[in-house]
Amino acid sequence: MPPTSNGSPPSCLNKALGRKGCRLKVQLFTGAVVEFRYVPCIAIVAAVAREFNAAFAPGILLLATSIAFFFGGMIARIGTLLL
Repeated sequence: MPPTSNGSPPSCLNKALGRKGCRLKVQLFTGAVVEFRYVPCIAIVAAVAREFNAAFAPGILLLATSIAFFFGGMIARIGTLLL
């Protein structure tokens, strides 16, 4: 396939959705990963608060939120570099 006018090779995704559509796909995937990582941790925080001590629950919630956003940020940065 010949390169496009900007010199990059064409792809079906870029042709169908344009560059903004590719970024939208990365954003949707990033949001799904953050939710996948964060939502189960809410249940864990509730179980820890009930079983051990309610003082540990806010720390675990903060840690789980930080980890979820860290993974989301890494995926967003790597995804935009690959597109």
